[in-house]
Amino acid sequence: MIQEWKMNSKKIQKSHGLFQKQNTILLFIYIFFIIILELLNVVIVNAQADDATNSGILYVATGEIFAAEGSFTNSGAGNTQDEGLMYIKGNWTNDGTFLSEGGKVTFWGSAVQNLSGSNNTPFFDATFNNASGFTLSQTITIAGTLNLTLGNITTSTNEVYVTNDNVAAINSYSENSYIIGYLRRNVVGTGSYNYPLGTAAFYELANMNLSSTIGFTNVLGLFTNAIPNPTPLTAGLNINGTIVNDMLDYGYWTLTPNSAITSGDFTITLNERGASNAAGAPESYGVLSRINSFLSWQSVGTHDNSTQAVSGGTVTAVRSALSLSSDYGICFPTNGFLMPLELLSFNAELNNNIVDLTWVTATEYNSDYFTIERSYDGIHFTELMKVKAAGNSTHELNYSKVDEHPLLGISYYRLKQTDFDGSYKYSIVDQINYQLTNFNFSIIPNPTSFDNLNLNITGAKDAEIKISLIDASGKNYFTTAIIPNNNFYYLKINTTQKLSAGCYFIEIVFNGKSFQKKVVIL
Repeated sequence: MIQEWKMNSKKIQKSHGLFQKQNTILLFIYIFFIIILELLNVVIVNAQADDATNSGILYVATGEIFAAEGSFTNSGAGNTQDEGLMYIKGNWTNDGTFLSEGGKVTFWGSAVQNLSGSNNTPFFDATFNNASGFTLSQTITIAGTLNLTLGNITTSTNEVYVTNDNVAAINSYSENSYIIGYLRRNVVGTGSYNYPLGTAAFYELANMNLSSTIGFTNVLGLFTNAIPNPTPLTAGLNINGTIVNDMLDYGYWTLTPNSAITSGDFTITLNERGASNAAGAPESYGVLSRINSFLSWQSVGTHDNSTQAVSGGTVTAVRSALSLSSDYGICFPTNGFLMPLELLSFNAELNNNIVDLTWVTATEYNSDYFTIERSYDGIHFTELMKVKAAGNSTHELNYSKVDEHPLLGISYYRLKQTDFDGSYKYSIVDQINYQLTNFNFSIIPNPTSFDNLNLNITGAKDAEIKISLIDASGKNYFTTAIIPNNNFYYLKINTTQKLSAGCYFIEIVFNGKSFQKKVVIL
């Protein structure tokens, strides 16, 4: 007799549907085939059953369907091979050998379904479609596709492990179907991997977008429903200059690779629901990370205000250019301010004899004014001019001003942005090199007397120049430093002593260069 099934005093109905007793030869072949199956203790099924236990060999062939109206048990002696379709309405227990080569198993019960057994179950395709949900008492692996159609899978200390590294290996997930517990995914170096995680109350989707990463092959994801900062955040913790001192209180994510990252980076996107302290605008949120729960939260990677969002009770926060996998949570400043003005660019560009100063902001919040500062050495800056800011803006704004009297030689510019509360931040420093080609000076008259020594200086407006009167041996009789206030400057040299008749030299140091002209004193 073909393999017997235990199922509420019923037996699986087997329908081979391949043989017709039309002649003796076909009958002989049929009997021979049945004997072989008996010897191998194999069932090829297209059947329905209530609770069923396989203690022999069960083969669900391609195109065949096995449907259990109750629970299915693959006993310690059982060997189940699935290449067709299996529908399970009750629990699943695997104590034996299960092999799925392209087969599909669908769980479609109405009460909570439990997957258990002494052996992990390596499904190929698995669909979970039960509003009451599922619990795991064993780890399950998915080599093909995990379809989360309806109902949550609660893993406890076990895992749902998707060994298929295709980014689309998990689909149909939503707020009506996700993982409560541990989800492990095999990954390749570049790809956007979703982790549909959450709690019994809220769906907490995370995404890890890898960019040319090397060093790990899978990442284990978990959402923990706990306040991420039971102790205050580290003093001075900031994102782009704004102090952040609190975090959304519903929980945090852990995304742990199986080994350390050696190159490349990734972007983390978090979608948090259920926080009781979420009340800010999108730009007020950012992502913090930490190596583990024993270490402090830190601000690493790149933040962009435009990637944050708030919609339907979900706060979305993004952080890119990360290279250290860890815990991730969403933070914000408790003073209610948004992340500060986001400066896209600041440029100083020489245009003939003026300097064009331009800057672009992506967003502004509580931004009061800008101060353009200038320096001759890149260290000591002085205020050049102030410009009123927009105050609040969520779109790109362009600003421009002109320095009509630039410093000669190399000079430096920077932008200082000040908020209404007095806090401020600086831009990067830009530099220009302003050179005049018409610098010159003349001695009037020449020859002259020592008390009638005059200079006409051209092309040195707003530049510091040093003037000396020396003799042929280098002895100094007069020294001064001036900054001409126009391009045609007159200077009378008054020496403190009478000069003897003879040849002397006027030396001018301008823009790092020395110029000399001879003067004859009568």
